Amino acid sequence: MRTAVLLLSLSVVQALSQTGSLQFREGAAEAGIEFHFVSGSPDKPFIIESISGGVALFDYDNDGWLDIYLVNGNTVEKFLKAKRTVRNALYRNRGDGTFLDVTLQAGVSGGPWDMGAVAADVDNDGFKDLFLTGFDRNTLFRNNGDGSFSDITASSGLADKRWGAGAAFGDYDADGLLDLYVARYVEFDPRRPPPPTPKFCSYRGISVQCGPRGMPGAEDSLYKNLGGGRFRDVSREAGILTGSTYYGLGCIWFDYDDDGDQDIFVANDSCPNFLFRNEKSRFVEVAMESGVALGENGNEQDGMGIAVGDVNRDGRLDLVQTNFSEDNNTLYVNRGSFFTDSSYRWGLGETTWQYLGWGTFLFDADLDGWLDLFIANGHVYPQVDKHQIGTSLRQRDLLFRNEEGRRLVEVGRQAGLVKLENTRGSAVGDLNNDGRPDIVVNHMDSSAGLYWNRTQTGRRHWIGFKLTGSVSNRDAVGARVTVSAGGLRQVAVVRSGSSYLSHNDHRLLFGTGNHQVEQVTIRWPSGRTQILKNWTLDTYNRVTEPKLP
Repeated sequence: MRTAVLLLSLSVVQALSQTGSLQFREGAAEAGIEFHFVSGSPDKPFIIESISGGVALFDYDNDGWLDIYLVNGNTVEKFLKAKRTVRNALYRNRGDGTFLDVTLQAGVSGGPWDMGAVAADVDNDGFKDLFLTGFDRNTLFRNNGDGSFSDITASSGLADKRWGAGAAFGDYDADGLLDLYVARYVEFDPRRPPPPTPKFCSYRGISVQCGPRGMPGAEDSLYKNLGGGRFRDVSREAGILTGSTYYGLGCIWFDYDDDGDQDIFVANDSCPNFLFRNEKSRFVEVAMESGVALGENGNEQDGMGIAVGDVNRDGRLDLVQTNFSEDNNTLYVNRGSFFTDSSYRWGLGETTWQYLGWGTFLFDADLDGWLDLFIANGHVYPQVDKHQIGTSLRQRDLLFRNEEGRRLVEVGRQAGLVKLENTRGSAVGDLNNDGRPDIVVNHMDSSAGLYWNRTQTGRRHWIGFKLTGSVSNRDAVGARVTVSAGGLRQVAVVRSGSSYLSHNDHRLLFGTGNHQVEQVTIRWPSGRTQILKNWTLDTYNRVTEPKLP
């Protein structure tokens, strides 16, 4: 009996000693995720073959469990013949750790060559719709509420043959309808590709695919939601046409100056970034004066993915951008009216230098109340594997633990992220509703990955929120939630579209460590502030916006 007690005590001590040590376990195949992402030929001679592959996590059937949508590509040969032998995939969450492929029943196989996916209730009917960006076609699928979707692109006003990359929904005029921003990449025709030149078609002396420099850029688009699944292009009148046709990849809505309206950040490839400040429904581009247009040394970076969150818990939303290899990923810390590039001080500089980053997000993996950081990696040039130049096509994804707002420390290998893959899109969400956020990644020319969060959180608590707007948009996109616990505040915002070509869980999840929650404040997109009187820890609290008197 004494031996049994001793063994039990040792196991308890061991479990407690591991609390907070980030741990993830890959389990896509056993969960029923059998998805192979195809994008072009193995040697990737064209730029279109290297940048696809979004992921969307959303509850399409309103059963309380997050479902998974994975974007597939095509090959140039089949695209030119108007064929596509691969398809996107929608996996319904069964709620028992397994998923069922329901793509054909749902009618969301996708377009000729899709890029990214974002989910939002565009018509406020209570069901999340699905928007896909793509090469030669963007697509809007309306959720019919019966497990199926209808392609309403033609009637929606969103039909556009320009190359769409990142997309995100946000209510810029606070009318209760979600508007849409689409970042556009380059003007490219695989029938008439640009002639190879040493300047634009080589990398460290190696002949590679051409672009994007040397190709015409494309103007982004802002679409105003007119209701009923219809949109109107308001790019010019809203002020987002700057006269500079850059190479847009990632985009995100976030109220960086905390003035109550939604601003837009765009990560541009090989060009300065955009930051559009919302000034009463018209935008002014302020990236340069705000400190987010360029890197710390005044250099143009190759922006891909975007993450937003309060890394130092000062109540202001900070910004992470993933970039090309031989350049660090960037952490812009929000100082109020401007940002400072704090990448090296926080530990992102040297650690990310040789990696080529794509999907990224800030999330509290161990429920200690501090936002950790995930970065998906993979090169665009297969030719680098044939030359010893310090990088490779397949790379390990990175996971940074937030050391209480002082520094981000890379712990991915110890946490179980050891596989070398060529990753693009990535998304985070609580797939099994246990309060620990899980990760889904899309691996180019390989199988998708599902990383279950197995971090031992011990006695740490969490609190989650599923918000529903009444005066605001139904998804409550743009709602800002502040949780006070242990004398410290955490801030998070509901958003639709982020990472790289991807979409995260709409629900907000806060780790509270060993502290009790003292207060929860919600600032709804309508402008109304609500202080919650009752809430429950270790579960998702459903909150509906009070109607205005």
